[in-house]
Amino acid sequence: MIKFNISPSALNVYNKSELEFYYTYIKKSKIDTITNHVYGMAGNIVHDCLERIINGSDVFTINAYFEKQWLEQELNEKIGFGRKPLDKEQYKTAFEIGARIIENKYDFVKAEDKIVIPLLNNDKYDINIKGIIDAVAITKDGRNIIVDWKTSSSIDNSGAFKLQGLFYAFLVWKQYGYFTNTVIFEYTKIQRTKVYEFTDKQIMDFENYLKRVLMDIVKKGKSIENYSLGNYNHIFNSHLKKCMTIAEQRDSSDNIINIKIQNNYLYFTNLPLKVKEILKQKYKYFKDGAEFSEKFKTHLWDGYICKFSRNRLPIGLKIDFEELINDYNIHFNTNFKIKYDDQRDKDIINKTFNTEYARTNIVLRTYQKDAIDRALKNKIGILAMGTGSGKTITSAELIKSINGRSLILMGRIELVKQTKEVYEKYLKIKIGEISEGDIDISKQISVASIQTIDAVLKRNDKSSEELIKYLYNLNTLIFDEAQNCTDVNTYGNILKYATNLKYILGLSGSPWRSSSDTLEMNCLIGFPIYTKTTEELIKLNYLVPVKSYFISLDNESEDDVYSVVYNDAVIENEERNDTIINICEKFRAQGKKILILTKHIKHGELLNSAIDDSRLITSKTPRKDRYKFFQEFKNNDIDVLIGSTQIFSQGIDIPDLDVIINSSAHKSSIITIQTIGRVMRKNNENKKCGYYIDIYDKNNKYLTKAAKERINILEKYKHKIKHIEDINEIE
Repeated sequence: MIKFNISPSALNVYNKSELEFYYTYIKKSKIDTITNHVYGMAGNIVHDCLERIINGSDVFTINAYFEKQWLEQELNEKIGFGRKPLDKEQYKTAFEIGARIIENKYDFVKAEDKIVIPLLNNDKYDINIKGIIDAVAITKDGRNIIVDWKTSSSIDNSGAFKLQGLFYAFLVWKQYGYFTNTVIFEYTKIQRTKVYEFTDKQIMDFENYLKRVLMDIVKKGKSIENYSLGNYNHIFNSHLKKCMTIAEQRDSSDNIINIKIQNNYLYFTNLPLKVKEILKQKYKYFKDGAEFSEKFKTHLWDGYICKFSRNRLPIGLKIDFEELINDYNIHFNTNFKIKYDDQRDKDIINKTFNTEYARTNIVLRTYQKDAIDRALKNKIGILAMGTGSGKTITSAELIKSINGRSLILMGRIELVKQTKEVYEKYLKIKIGEISEGDIDISKQISVASIQTIDAVLKRNDKSSEELIKYLYNLNTLIFDEAQNCTDVNTYGNILKYATNLKYILGLSGSPWRSSSDTLEMNCLIGFPIYTKTTEELIKLNYLVPVKSYFISLDNESEDDVYSVVYNDAVIENEERNDTIINICEKFRAQGKKILILTKHIKHGELLNSAIDDSRLITSKTPRKDRYKFFQEFKNNDIDVLIGSTQIFSQGIDIPDLDVIINSSAHKSSIITIQTIGRVMRKNNENKKCGYYIDIYDKNNKYLTKAAKERINILEKYKHKIKHIEDINEIE
């Protein structure tokens, strides 16, 4: 049977060193190290005397009692840390100061209140919560308080006494049913006072904390290997020799966390129990819509997706896990080291080419060099660089530095063509392309559409086999627009075959996902390892600021069906569409290049038919026309382009774009940030600003909320919003 009491002192020992707790409370071993208890003995005499004063004894009688106890316990002869006997007068003065506090400061109700509350009592466990409260009192203004006497020579700043105070407040609540929110520590030896205030909620929540500690101990049971070392090496540890022996043993074996790297997973063989529990909590997220599932409703599932399972983690979390262990060692005073057994093909991951790249006239910016250095060092992670930071050039130089077999994954065909052109111009070599009908995997460096990769893998024919072999031989994989990627489905499938990657990197100006599953992106590519914000780029004069306007329109709708509301209030709303058309004509008259973003094809078609000499690109636009229209826009043959947010909000490079008119009424934070970035690019010194124009749909159940969300994310990223009622207010 495991039998002990969870007291403030026991809890303090557990938090400091689980191993010391094990020997003291679980195994109840004989002590092997003589510790100096003289200070505790002196402090207990002061406590005893003050208890007697509260219970009615007079100071004269207790003075004599103090002298008697000091002599009987031979404190005149016992040596303190300075190899000198304690100063009796210091402790006698401490008692006298305490006596004056009792007489003048509070009205004391009770002294030495011993409270024991059952916590877990059965044939296997006998565990109680126990505490002895020095005194309960009432202040002069009528508040209930707890008073604890301290004879320490300094005020505790470690948090141990605060935890002790919360423990006492919790005991009073459980025993008597009322809250005592103030706990006062009277340091009588140094005549100082420390006050802790706790809310009712903090006191009630402390019960959950105690239960978590209890379950942690119950899980560990009597197995010593489950108890971490912690800060065992201190002068008050009566089991120091045993703890040191265990520490030596663990230094040679148990302190090594063995990890096998295989198939883009980290497989653990000997994780400490506490680390496992941390991983379960750290690497999980609540799935959007889980509350509507039958499993959730019937309590078969808590709605969380946990990415630490079967003792493994996705490889994208490798760097973050290493940082976690480093923090764990610091916090718990442990010395865990990680040892990898890398099962990847060494010939592939370490393969470099002798490709000589032609020199370029482009001079990299300082932050681009810093980003490349960080990527080469970390090997896994996201370069979180704002729109206009030159991510494509940065990635091209990064690939050049790696000089391995590299694949850059794109979410859209337009970006494949665009990126391939930039790479070939910068690197001066031929780049392979995997998109639509073009499947060239013969080159050292290739750019691919994720949709094409996915489609070829599903064919189960010779082309699938060739692609699988190609992926197996990759050692560098870069995900463009990393916020679109997750460890499941299409993107995750690629890592089933690309299992020898030395570099797994992502590029993104907004490294998060609009839904709750950002962790899925991190599992695939890691966390941001370098950040350069658009705000910083504006200050460095690499980007221009944006004038952001929201035009208010009364767009009331009584229908509750979103699709109906959207059609009536956005797609076919004449006033709203006329406003957009008028804004377009206003900027057109100023010679500005304008991009109008829509959400639905029908909406784009309506605007296209109403705006002369505009071009429309949607998912229905034939490939050749899509490329033609886009080139016309880039070459200034036309000045108005209409397209969907999904196509034009991310990655498309139009340096001389002046104006974006967002007519889509979407609510995506990612699309909003990516969209405004399109007009921040600085193509020449004459461009002083860009324009972002949006509609604030008032009095609409769905659209008003979406507009507020767009405004909130823009303001979060330091964009100043101006609300207007008329387009003539646009400056």
